[in-house]
Amino acid sequence: MKIHDIDPNYVRGMKEAGIHADTDELVALKIHGATPGEVRGLHEQGLQPDADNLVAMRIHNVTPEYVRDIRALGLKPTVDELVAMRIHDVTPEYIKALQGAGFKVNVDDIVSARIHGVTEDFIEGARKHGFKDLDLDKLIRLKQMGILESPADI
Repeated sequence: MKIHDIDPNYVRGMKEAGIHADTDELVALKIHGATPGEVRGLHEQGLQPDADNLVAMRIHNVTPEYVRDIRALGLKPTVDELVAMRIHDVTPEYIKALQGAGFKVNVDDIVSARIHGVTEDFIEGARKHGFKDLDLDKLIRLKQMGILESPADI
């Protein structure tokens, strides 16, 4: 603990913030830069991560600000869903683009669309080619099949 500058103030601060971690968890939290203030910020967003969740959130840059921005779009993802969203580079802007294209999306839809490369440009291109009333699942399948890809894109 000394090597990683874990002092009684850090331990006390984490406990006061609701993280009751053993020595190994405290070391992992400190290594990944978790702070009591960040834990409180996550609590303000309605999340109650444990030490393992907090480490995963730190590794994948799930911050209180990211959670706030996602929740402002009407979504209420779990800790695991937030980590998955960050892993797959789901941004608030990406969600806004899907919503702006007329889709009422849930977290699974968003992550799936992102994984498969369904972008605002792809949606617009599909609609220009006459695929106007497709739901997001069908657009994902269209993307997977590569039907609208030009030879230069392949």
